[in-house]
Amino acid sequence: DKRVMLQRIALAMHEAKQKEIPAQELRKSLGAVFYEILHDWRAVEKAVNRFLNVIEERTGLLAARGEGVYAFSHLTFQEYLAALAIAARDDYVAYTLGCVPDSWWREVILLEAGELSRREKEPVTRLIRAMADFRQEPQPYHNLVLAAECLRDVGSNRVQGDVEAEVKRRLRKELEVKPPMWSHWL
Repeated sequence: DKRVMLQRIALAMHEAKQKEIPAQELRKSLGAVFYEILHDWRAVEKAVNRFLNVIEERTGLLAARGEGVYAFSHLTFQEYLAALAIAARDDYVAYTLGCVPDSWWREVILLEAGELSRREKEPVTRLIRAMADFRQEPQPYHNLVLAAECLRDVGSNRVQGDVEAEVKRRLRKELEVKPPMWSHWL
């Protein structure tokens, strides 16, 4: 499945904080995936060439950028495909919590929540609650705000229980206890 392969590439690139990938690295990654399927290195080389031609010529999602470098035609495609890859993982909550403190992952997390909400209410609810409860934060309220943004994007009707009210209540409480540093300017 071309999409699954693109998801793997997008996730690997996002993990490396890359917007571009050297052609040799891309071919190596694709080769490893095709070898799992074909178990023949000669067939793998042909499959990689065919895959890159189809993706580049027909979809335009992944394109050659200069000499020996590939990139997704827009960072949003990379983020969306990375989000799909994470949403398909059994350990999606733990994986996502490892990304929450890093702003590079914000859009991926929002897209992941959207993807999870299209399936069932329980997985997206579990993710949002875990983010709201996660204590490792780069700055105050970061995780609660990200959880609230996920809720805003997916809609309160796509989660179990009254998670939206719970997150809002907790955010108000946090703001009362620890007002933002800039509040003295008001």
